[in-house]
Amino acid sequence: MKRHESWPWQADLNGERQLADQYQRVTLSLQQRLRQQPGAFLFTAAHSQQGTTTAALAVARQLRQFGETKPLLVELNRRKPCLATRLNLSSDAGIPNFLAGVKLEDCVADSSGVAVLTAGSEWPDEIQIASIAEQIIKNGSGFGPILFDVPALLESADALAAGSVVPQTVVVVRYRQTSEESLSLMRKDCTNNGMEIVGSILTMREQVIPRWFERWMER
Repeated sequence: MKRHESWPWQADLNGERQLADQYQRVTLSLQQRLRQQPGAFLFTAAHSQQGTTTAALAVARQLRQFGETKPLLVELNRRKPCLATRLNLSSDAGIPNFLAGVKLEDCVADSSGVAVLTAGSEWPDEIQIASIAEQIIKNGSGFGPILFDVPALLESADALAAGSVVPQTVVVVRYRQTSEESLSLMRKDCTNNGMEIVGSILTMREQVIPRWFERWMER
């Protein structure tokens, strides 16, 4: 059986309704919170290669489609950055320029209505993730909701550091790869560090019903 495509903005085109619905469900949940106050959200997983970056970008694009002011997606990942390559953006700008004093709006690139702040080149370890997150939120008033894509929570302290500033967390879970033990440890870490899990997304779920049959039933 085939698995879902990696990039969610193709979900509708490929008939992958379950995946597309999950992104929409989380997007609507975040919108409810945004009605109460401007917000920032953290996207993380228990382990790497779970689809966190994909989920964050997909939700950011849906927030824009649902009428939110231009969202800002921040790749707060200094060890395994990928957005510049995948979106064909310059790797010379991004967070390093912002840290050097360049205005935030001059450090971002546009991707289908979403402002993207890439990780750029690797940063020195002495730079505090929490401090970066605070500076971005402070200078991000010209954007809509801010979505932080951070490393896996069980593999890097950066996620917990960012969570001290951005407690609202969306957890990405990969079908048949994220164990119950990992999820339990993740929930414990979130609770102990004051992070609130506000949504979850299941990626790479297998299709039980063949896609050709679903399309046939919809005719």
